[in-house]
Amino acid sequence: MKTLLLLLLTCLPLCAATTYPMLSTTTNRTVTGGVTNLSFLNANQTFTGTNTFPAASFYPANGIASRTLFSCPTNLYASSLVVSAIDSTITNAGGIASITSLLTVNLPPLLGSNSSVYVYWVTDNTNANSTAGNIAFYVGTNTNYLAGANTMLPTSANRTYQNGTSLMFNVQSFTNQLQGAFSSVAQVNFPTNFTDTSVSWTLYLGGFTTTSHTNAIIRNLKLVEVF
Repeated sequence: MKTLLLLLLTCLPLCAATTYPMLSTTTNRTVTGGVTNLSFLNANQTFTGTNTFPAASFYPANGIASRTLFSCPTNLYASSLVVSAIDSTITNAGGIASITSLLTVNLPPLLGSNSSVYVYWVTDNTNANSTAGNIAFYVGTNTNYLAGANTMLPTSANRTYQNGTSLMFNVQSFTNQLQGAFSSVAQVNFPTNFTDTSVSWTLYLGGFTTTSHTNAIIRNLKLVEVF
């Protein structure tokens, strides 16, 4: 009987060694069987199983936070912008064919049905131009026009800053949005289904000019969600 009891007590730690994954900030733990299943909060690691992190876990206690959706790893450069008069007729998908493409990026699902998306960047121009450069944002599989602004790219060799201007707002729905403050043309004043932000969604950025514009640079482009 004693022998059988000793055998059971010996096997018990071996059975439990890999049953309890743990989160820890230090390796100074006593974990029978080693630390094969131990995840560290201050380390890089790969989870190979099925892991689900609910969106609610990202929210702080006061419900106000932000995260970076995209940070452009390179400068966006346009040696020249297409000449177009679409500044008054830029709505809907047709206008995307009349711009110089600067960026196409797939963004992750937004965390909140009332989230806002803000844009940050620095624009440079390396030489004088007769006219400024204009920009336009499109979203979704139908390349719906979302927002834009005239004279965002300067005419002279100069630098301007876009420090957190609203691009769009979810309106209590992942499929209804309002254009943000970053829209000086064809602004829609009621919620519109621009795109479905509950899944990965696509954003397009382009530029155009009314006469000519060359050597435009957009630096440090970032898109941030506030939820």
